[in-house]
Amino acid sequence: MSDPKKFVTEIEISLDSNRMRGFLPSDSMRTAMESADEGNPAAFVVNKSLVSFVANVGSQNRMDVLNSTLLAQLAANKKFPDEKNLVEWFRTYADVLSKIGWVLAGKDFVNVETSKNLFEVENVVLDILGASLGGNAMAIITKTIEAFRKLSNADGRLVAFEKNTHTSEKGTFLIASADETNGVVSLSMAGFVVSSTEQIQRILFFKSTKEKTALQVATRTGTLNTDTYGLVRNDILTKLGVTVNEFIADLEI
Repeated sequence: MSDPKKFVTEIEISLDSNRMRGFLPSDSMRTAMESADEGNPAAFVVNKSLVSFVANVGSQNRMDVLNSTLLAQLAANKKFPDEKNLVEWFRTYADVLSKIGWVLAGKDFVNVETSKNLFEVENVVLDILGASLGGNAMAIITKTIEAFRKLSNADGRLVAFEKNTHTSEKGTFLIASADETNGVVSLSMAGFVVSSTEQIQRILFFKSTKEKTALQVATRTGTLNTDTYGLVRNDILTKLGVTVNEFIADLEI
């Protein structure tokens, strides 16, 4: 196994992503801790992803999930900054996670087949996640997506997510759900790549026909080795710097 501290020190990240505007710097991390202390579920926009937590995930685990998944995305952004390499972007994202303490397994990208000529990306996402997640986690994801749907077009969270996830005809985004059992945090996530001959708007709720739009999905599930992650927790915070708060924003669910 490679040295995780050396890996985090040497990894390059891109801070060129569009940032969340209109939030106090400490709001989201404070929400992560407070919602855990109060035993409540929570949801966040993290760069290109929506991340949700069931109620029993502790505050430190919530912060570790948010920071580690952000680091992995910013590293993937640095290596593959444009829409030509979205599949490799996700593979890099997952690889970074595996080198800082996440033990992951899953399936690589496959084409999503649908029997319906007209489909909405959101419904495909829910069908795929519903096949692998328990009812509690799925209920939180559904609430998360619904909360995201209700954001106005001027909301800084939506504006940043849209700019970070897609161009006019191609894009990628992640949906992740975190749970905790006996102090061990687990993560289930899916990465989606959307390619279309139509103009993509609000990618998660984009509607199209299967003749004009293709959808691919890859999945990963796993647990966090806290011994390994504990070695690099502070290094990751240092690498992300104060701008971390501009890439993470909570959703009210």
